[in-house]
Amino acid sequence: MGGMRALLFSAALVLLAIQGGDAQPQPSRQVHGSRKPSPSRSNDTTGAPVGSASRSLLQTGGFVKAYGTRFYLDDKPFLFTGCNSYYLMEAAAAGNHAAVDEVLNDAIAKGEKVIRTWAFNDGAERWHAMQKWPGDYNEYVFQGLDYVVYKAGQLGVKLVLTFVNNWPEYGGKQRYVAWSSTAWLDDHFYSDWNCRQFYKNHVSAVINRWNTYNNMHYRDDPAIFSWELMNEPRDALDTGGATMLAWIKEMAAHVKAQDANHMLTVGLEGFYGPNSPNSWSNPGSWATKMGSDFISHHAVEGIDYATHHVYPHHFLGENAPWSVWFNFYVNFITAHHEDGDVLDMPVVLAEFGVPNWVPWQRQQLFAKAYELMYDSAKSGGAAAGGMYWVAFHDGSPNHGLWGVYYPGSTDIIPMIQAHAADMDALAQFEYEQMVTGQSGGGGGETEPPPSQGDGGDDDDNDGSSDTGKLHLLTPEAQVAAGFEDASWVYDNACAVCGYEFSHEDMLVHISTGAWGAFSVQIDGDQAQVQSFNDLDASGLVGELCTS
Repeated sequence: MGGMRALLFSAALVLLAIQGGDAQPQPSRQVHGSRKPSPSRSNDTTGAPVGSASRSLLQTGGFVKAYGTRFYLDDKPFLFTGCNSYYLMEAAAAGNHAAVDEVLNDAIAKGEKVIRTWAFNDGAERWHAMQKWPGDYNEYVFQGLDYVVYKAGQLGVKLVLTFVNNWPEYGGKQRYVAWSSTAWLDDHFYSDWNCRQFYKNHVSAVINRWNTYNNMHYRDDPAIFSWELMNEPRDALDTGGATMLAWIKEMAAHVKAQDANHMLTVGLEGFYGPNSPNSWSNPGSWATKMGSDFISHHAVEGIDYATHHVYPHHFLGENAPWSVWFNFYVNFITAHHEDGDVLDMPVVLAEFGVPNWVPWQRQQLFAKAYELMYDSAKSGGAAAGGMYWVAFHDGSPNHGLWGVYYPGSTDIIPMIQAHAADMDALAQFEYEQMVTGQSGGGGGETEPPPSQGDGGDDDDNDGSSDTGKLHLLTPEAQVAAGFEDASWVYDNACAVCGYEFSHEDMLVHISTGAWGAFSVQIDGDQAQVQSFNDLDASGLVGELCTS
């Protein structure tokens, strides 16, 4: 299995490099605004880690902290692979502790260190509502969250806990507006005094919660990676972003006044505002009208790291061509990694994914996200972690075909595990550089470890070996290759060496991003497409690319 993974991933990276080359050139990066250090940074007495050889420079007491463009856990850089699993509190409240345990243990098996999940479920009408009315909580549901935090800490998994939703699912800002006698539009949530007070009271209730399982306040529990103000805040009433900026400042100060231990992020999707010179990377002009701005809304005192979410099929439409999806995806992720350097803070791709309608598309998008994150981190850039949407336990229905299951999602799981190993190895490399004084974490590249996807010798000792790169179709032909019409191959050549395919060729078409492929048998005018998982590694037949 290891040798098969290495072979396919090596070929897949070549393919992705070809596809990435089709992305539209990016304009030169322009910046505006300035980074304002949070109290957790500016008041820190241990100093910044960059350039120091001291192993005792950072001692964070088990809490993850942000310094420059890196996270640190005690004295070591903390780079992570993670996932979203929003429903854990709800499952625990329903008495399904086994589902929570499964998701957490699956995360460990995949190499994931951080899980993002909801610390809200607002409205008395909600199934297992957490907050029935402002300040009125179902204790058994809060105890469900207690269990999630307790079990995560027991297993060594960190949690991002989100306080409220922009969307009506699980109550959202809409429920706060309905509770207020002085608000009537959804986006009054950010300016209405009652809504803001209800929200702050909820934040205080969560931060100061006494966990009934481990007898510890949440504010003192290192199992919590960070707090998140809101899932995907948008404000269509003030598209310039001033109202949301004021809200972020107020709520960040409120959180930090009660909890000096944990980091805080906003929960942004990463859109740039109408006055931003970087709005070119938005998915469309509509995104400039969402009242948020990636730079100015993260450059707030008390905000410790930046997030962005990327969903090409949502942002661009399900019928947009694959090449448009892919080009946007690459540019959007890259732009935010670069702007993390502007902000001087870590950047987390806090949601990414695509429904599994077309498996090879999901596989390529996962692979490309991981490649971009690793390349940024390896070069000393701001990418510090990523969390796909969404991890389910085996008994959960696959809502919208988003689910990643362990071990059932065999097209995705090896990719996650390899990326987790890459990020761990890079963090260890940076730590060793700090110890020897050669460089600081996030401070540049000396000889970082190669990605598991970089090719090279197979060291998995499973009897297989890497034998060469197979011919690859052009990106246009790759898109068409998913169909049972053989005509796509007639006039196409290898995108690497120019080899011209003929009717009689048997070729293995690496189209899936990693650890999966199509075997395409050309016989006259017919093409038979098989899943690679149905083939033995020794059965790979085809001309080897000489380039």
